[in-house]
Amino acid sequence: MDRASPAAEECGIEEIFVLGEAEGATPFAELLNNDGNAPEVDIDPKNDLVAPPYSSGTTGLAKGVMLTHKKPHLEHGFI
Repeated sequence: MDRASPAAEECGIEEIFVLGEAEGATPFAELLNNDGNAPEVDIDPKNDLVAPPYSSGTTGLAKGVMLTHKKPHLEHGFI
């Protein structure tokens, strides 16, 4: 967390989730403790990112792949 917290703050990340316990972070298991109702969020499915997975691509250099909220839904429709 010594390195993660300053990096997260610089990037505007509001909360860090961890497996297990770490001071200044929220345990991932805490996400399971809820009433079953997801909070309403304001997103733009076409432009807001859902996840930044990394790929070696064709050049062999790791790079982030920008997946919007809309993309997984489109792919799911083809399965």
